[in-house]
Amino acid sequence: MSQATLIPRKAKSTDQLDLQANSNEDTHMLSPLEVATPRPPPPAEHVHLVLHTKVDGTQFYLEIPVSLITANCLKPLKYLKYLGWCILAIEGVLRLERNNHAAEEVQDLNGQLLETTYFYSLPNNVTVDLNVIKGRTGSTSSESSESRTQFRKDLLARDGRCIFTQFPGGDAVHIIPYARGDQWLQLLINNRPHEDEDDMDDLKSICDIRNGFILTGSVHKSGFDPRLAAILKTPNRILQMADIPPRHHRRHVLAPNTCYPSDARFTYQWLDYGMMTDPAVAHFTPNNNDATFLIETEPAGLPKPSDLLLHYNYGAAAVKRWGRNTIILQETARARRPPQPMPASIHPGYKKSDRTVAIEKRVRARGERPNEGAGPSGAQGGGNR
Repeated sequence: MSQATLIPRKAKSTDQLDLQANSNEDTHMLSPLEVATPRPPPPAEHVHLVLHTKVDGTQFYLEIPVSLITANCLKPLKYLKYLGWCILAIEGVLRLERNNHAAEEVQDLNGQLLETTYFYSLPNNVTVDLNVIKGRTGSTSSESSESRTQFRKDLLARDGRCIFTQFPGGDAVHIIPYARGDQWLQLLINNRPHEDEDDMDDLKSICDIRNGFILTGSVHKSGFDPRLAAILKTPNRILQMADIPPRHHRRHVLAPNTCYPSDARFTYQWLDYGMMTDPAVAHFTPNNNDATFLIETEPAGLPKPSDLLLHYNYGAAAVKRWGRNTIILQETARARRPPQPMPASIHPGYKKSDRTVAIEKRVRARGERPNEGAGPSGAQGGGNR
């Protein structure tokens, strides 16, 4: 499958982007004729989560079915905050809406979810890269058989078999697609804050086992690849393991030498209600199904899938499924895409703790104003993106 590319051009009246893609990509999300429209009230049994407000008042937001929120998390308000965090990469605050602006902060994240509009407010402008939101691209001719073979061999040494079905064999699946390449992976890692315990400094290859897992075709082709489902890693900055519904009870005994991790959950979650409730689908890929790994890799040993990459992918899947006015994301991705990272040897003193500061400095250096909608009165303040 060919990889879609975004080609900038100047139009007479506005600056737009052309999308060159084949029919297998999500071209409906990125049409150059698409324009942002005023946000209507959320439909019945839905909530809106506003992530970015432009100067003209149009908003990039998620329109999320309440049924999916409650199916995937026991603390719905914390789930909304998690979505904002994994999409925008910076921890913000959840606010209620008043007159189409962010108002008072939601103080009790254990409280009741209302069918209304929430704002995720940030102190500065950070966004998910649109290239990852597009449909996942498959292997290309540039992918060598040697690298594919070694990647699968390494994953089998950690996973043993499909981590969600325990079927033997399975496919070696990349979290960030192989077609993106090592350089793009480094760009993502170096420009996205992550937890100190999620050591990413030595993740250099797109075929590192932290960027993949073993999945059967029924799992990754029907759900993960088309972004109808994603894998939620807990605990994380926002959610604890107990905030997620109890794991699905598998009908069969676990295979020998496999177990659930004792200190983390890697939970397969549907982001599409039709797939989640389809009996045939649920038979093989039920919601809230936790991953298993070989006992030999517990508790230490071979590293598990990367927290940073899984959170990034969850956010990208959420935007694809529930995103509205995504043309705004397209515009800001082109305007604020971070520079290519310099080799580590050029920055011998660069540390993980510096990444958030570096992002903020780049924003200030470009003279960008924080977006509206973050303050209680809706005035220009900490931006929503």
